[in-house]
Amino acid sequence: MKKSTTKEEKTLKEIGKTIDKLEKYLDEISEGDQNKHVKMWFAQKRAGHEIKRLLHEVNHYEEYEEGELEALSSTDYYRQLEPDEINYINTYFY
Repeated sequence: MKKSTTKEEKTLKEIGKTIDKLEKYLDEISEGDQNKHVKMWFAQKRAGHEIKRLLHEVNHYEEYEEGELEALSSTDYYRQLEPDEINYINTYFY
């Protein structure tokens, strides 16, 4: 029981870090950025995916799909982002 509690506590800390990263990233996006809303959307999706992954690792979320983010690449919203913007957001949350 102690081991799973420790793992769950670690997971909660990682979720907190992910939320902190999301808030920091959203604050960094400038008001004048023409892709601001698209970047916000993708960052929120990316952070949500990371939280789902973390919860899945401690058996608290069964609906996690590793390829979920790949499905976003077919959306018009996603296509508005430059490859370097996508890479930056992806690495920001890892």
